[in-house]
Amino acid sequence: MNKKLLLVTLLCVTGYTISGDDQTTDLYDSIFLDAAKNGKVQELNRLLRAHPNIDVNAQDSDGYTALMLAAYNGHDDCVTSLLDHPGIKVNAQTKNGYTALMCAAQNGHAFCVTALIRAGASKGIKNRNGNTAYDLAEDRDHRAIMSMVKNK
Repeated sequence: MNKKLLLVTLLCVTGYTISGDDQTTDLYDSIFLDAAKNGKVQELNRLLRAHPNIDVNAQDSDGYTALMLAAYNGHDDCVTSLLDHPGIKVNAQTKNGYTALMCAAQNGHAFCVTALIRAGASKGIKNRNGNTAYDLAEDRDHRAIMSMVKNK
């Protein structure tokens, strides 16, 4: 972790709020995405409290949001926390067209799939390859997930 990222992390943990320049915003986004990806729900929630204007839909270089990263890795508590945020875009897509629902379905994370569907995630969105969440679950033989994401 570089020194600037470590400094911002420490400031966030202690409740200090930094606002202003784009470089600081990028650091907050990077820490936020990392927390979601690694299932650090306490850090995620601290960031949301300490930096209320943080972009909860910020994307990494591939277009993955915090919600997608948490869903991909099966971090139920992070998914739940992010879905509670009023600004979350549940059907946001990566550069390749993946949604959080696709990420969860592909990796067999039933709790995340259920939470996303309840939050309004669309089962019918297709990625660049023309696959839906159902197709991705089917490719990995996640039968329980397949029944959950079947587009009726």
